[in-house]
Amino acid sequence: MREKATLVRELAPLDSIPDHNPKYLLVMDNDPPVSHNGIRQKYVLDWLIEK
Repeated sequence: MREKATLVRELAPLDSIPDHNPKYLLVMDNDPPVSHNGIRQKYVLDWLIEK
């Protein structure tokens, strides 16, 4: 998520879930993994091949 407005839009629904389960924002940009207030941003292909 390189656009700030897009990042805010995509994080808002995940941030509003009041539980303690892991949350992931899957992206098509192959950037290093980042955490946004506990929401992990991951490259979708890395997530798919993860075991």
